[in-house]
Amino acid sequence: MKSPHRLLLVFALPFLLALAACGPSEEWTENQNIGNTAYQTGDFAAAEASFQAALAIAQEGWVTYPFVAISLDSLALVRTQLAQYPEAELYIRQALSMTEDAVGQSTSEYATRLSNLGNALHRQGRSNEAAQALTRALAIQSEVLGEDHTDAAITLNNLGEAQRGMGQLRDAEQSLNHAVAIAKSKLGEAHPNHGIFLNNLAGVLNDQGRFAESERMFERALQILQAGLNRGHPTIARAMEELAESSGTNGKFDLAETMFAQALDST
Repeated sequence: MKSPHRLLLVFALPFLLALAACGPSEEWTENQNIGNTAYQTGDFAAAEASFQAALAIAQEGWVTYPFVAISLDSLALVRTQLAQYPEAELYIRQALSMTEDAVGQSTSEYATRLSNLGNALHRQGRSNEAAQALTRALAIQSEVLGEDHTDAAITLNNLGEAQRGMGQLRDAEQSLNHAVAIAKSKLGEAHPNHGIFLNNLAGVLNDQGRFAESERMFERALQILQAGLNRGHPTIARAMEELAESSGTNGKFDLAETMFAQALDST
């Protein structure tokens, strides 16, 4: 089983940017915005430095929530991109605890961070724990936001990946199909989240032995990601690797070799 490659909140950053406008200080806002820009371009070292600076400023403020939690979320994103999942989990748990104390469990904020926690657990191979957290997050989101909210789609995607990790491929396919449908309806076919969810669904189909179907889906997902993300973004390279593996399985070795070479060049 290949390790999961989904990037949970890469497209939640505009939401964080909006919150940053009412931050505790101009310096905090500036550091968050600089970090967000660096993150979106794939400069994770610069992003982490800015988010760490923002965190220090928020921790010194009179009102710490939600600003400390936002900076912790941002740092967790960076650690996830760097495959430092235990560190990401620590940041997420801190943000989750703050959220519970500030606004309680029956809120969209709590559910989002619980979904983030589930993603971090899955990436560490703790898929059973992840599925429990994600199922709870999805229940809260369905109650508070509605079953077809874009936040619920992210949780469905993460749940599908956890189910895939447990070998529950039919359940994974159902969860990911739902995520894809929400993204297509609410965000549009060209949105990168739609491409990410589609790529993960293709992976499940590939695991089921539906190779021709999965290859077509990998190709479509890659097209969406290449159009919607900055060139060189690691998600594109990972999608190329998935397509290369699928093409190789189908005997298209020249295409597989090309995709692997392009993936290597883009990192």
